[in-house]
Amino acid sequence: MLLPFPQLQMFSSFFTPSEGIFSPWPGSLDTIEAMPWSDAFKRKGASWRRMLVSQPPVQTMTIEKISFQLGRRRAVLENLSLRMGVLYDLVVPFINDNKVAFRVHWDGKSELGGDLKLSVFHGLSRTRDMNSAVDSRFRCDGEKPVEIPFGEWELETWS
Repeated sequence: MLLPFPQLQMFSSFFTPSEGIFSPWPGSLDTIEAMPWSDAFKRKGASWRRMLVSQPPVQTMTIEKISFQLGRRRAVLENLSLRMGVLYDLVVPFINDNKVAFRVHWDGKSELGGDLKLSVFHGLSRTRDMNSAVDSRFRCDGEKPVEIPFGEWELETWS
């Protein structure tokens, strides 16, 4: 898939053109580990953190957490002018083991609206808490935690 800016190719595992529980979920702990990590990449002033995710800038994003154990819950972030650093800072705290996958869609076609949708899927896991996060080696010095106003878990019937 071609990303809107060639500089974002190193983040290609974040993005997918399709949606649905059985569509591809390209992002995982493995894809985060496979990124070209270096001190320059993690530096607070790294230029990639300021890059727009798309043009025109994404203003609204829906975030959805899906769990076979707990169901589904959602949040909407608005007035973003979304930059790659913020998107990365939103994704990385969700990745806690190989039972987690994520994807980003540009279509924004969710019942909550939005220009962009981040979906995080937690498979069956008895060993990790869903609120634990990937270790510090994947954190950037310029990280800016974002408060995510999630709604309550909604029970889901999986078929």
